[in-house]
Amino acid sequence: MLDVKNKSKAVLSYEMTLERASNKEFAKHLAIYHENICFRETWKKRIRAVDDSEYCFWVFKGNNRIGGVVFKKNAFMSLFTIPPFIDENLLLEKIVKLFMDHAAKGEVINAFGILPSQAEHLLKLGFIPLKTRRCMIRPTERFAHIQWDEYMKISRPNSQYIDDISKLFFENYDNLGFDGLNTLDEQLKSVTKYFRDNDSDTLLNEASSIVFDSSDEVIAACLISSWEGMPLVYDVAVSSEYRRKGLATKMLKHALHTLREKYDFLRLFVYVGNPAESVYDKLGFFPGIKTTNFYYFKS
Repeated sequence: MLDVKNKSKAVLSYEMTLERASNKEFAKHLAIYHENICFRETWKKRIRAVDDSEYCFWVFKGNNRIGGVVFKKNAFMSLFTIPPFIDENLLLEKIVKLFMDHAAKGEVINAFGILPSQAEHLLKLGFIPLKTRRCMIRPTERFAHIQWDEYMKISRPNSQYIDDISKLFFENYDNLGFDGLNTLDEQLKSVTKYFRDNDSDTLLNEASSIVFDSSDEVIAACLISSWEGMPLVYDVAVSSEYRRKGLATKMLKHALHTLREKYDFLRLFVYVGNPAESVYDKLGFFPGIKTTNFYYFKS
């Protein structure tokens, strides 16, 4: 295993080295030279993308700084180059070799948030892709006269519905729909966390919605959270028997309409291949750059 926590330097080749960077200085370069994949709207938020717990390294070729990369335990991410050096593939090869040299048999090496420009070469190096996702964004907007079916009841979610919402999400997600292992327990933890973190924000509560059928069963839910000080679709789901009736679109329109008094846009994250992508696209959400998580099992 590569012990980045206690490393200040590492040799990549006879002419390339890694040197530990200050996270603050590194963050400025990452914000400029790496894609703005999450539509961060201010410089301050872009340079806060690097967490203090992460381990940032410069890549040097001789005495010239040519790029940077973030390491975690048995993982790397946020690789970028600094012009005039532009050979991302060469950096990938050297960094992967460094991990391979330190990985024991049976260990897994992860590569997180890989950009399309880097993905093809990582495949050639033997890495296996996992989920691909992207951020989407849309301006908030006034929507008048959102029509709901007469037998449906629409309400603001609150913590008394945690079990019902968790069950809905569990039953209606597949491997493309949930960021983690889709079990009822994991969904319960996720929904509980949502209410713990967002329950005190009145506007986010008003922008969220829960839909009941005539038997008072929860058939749809849309939870709006706050991320980096701006609204984010935390989760949205519709029961399988009520799909293709426009419920997701109506809940999102409700959110966009409600949020417009304070916020200019709404973001969400979606896994590529999730049927919900087409709903977001038809509603005018603009897609950001795809990123993919990869792994390599050292046999």
